[in-house]
Amino acid sequence: MLLSTDKQELFNLALNGIRTQGKPGWDETSENCSYHNVDDNCKCGVGHCLTPEALPHAADVNDDVHGLIHDVKEFVDVDYEDELIDFLQDLQTAHDDSINHSRHVQREATFMEAFEESMARLAHNYSLTYSPI
Repeated sequence: MLLSTDKQELFNLALNGIRTQGKPGWDETSENCSYHNVDDNCKCGVGHCLTPEALPHAADVNDDVHGLIHDVKEFVDVDYEDELIDFLQDLQTAHDDSINHSRHVQREATFMEAFEESMARLAHNYSLTYSPI
């Protein structure tokens, strides 16, 4: 279900995936985060960490990461450590908070600016390597 269980690799997948797509994984019709939006192939932070086989099962999940893992586990026989799931939740929160920040708190900050700041903080909190653009 996950492309890796290494936190640095998962961090890099999310960071570089969002940088490449240049916008959040966001379903504007429902105003929910979308792990994988099939309409435009955009993914949220954790969506970039999922295997291609897991993505179709995640497309309709609008839940936190714990709910996503639970829902997708029905299709994939994998068990992850709680510590890794907590990291994935923090990774997803960095994505989601950046949407909220750019939309409601500080309108002059773009999503990408807020996302870069959130990812720098996440890297610091988990002693990961963050390379600014």
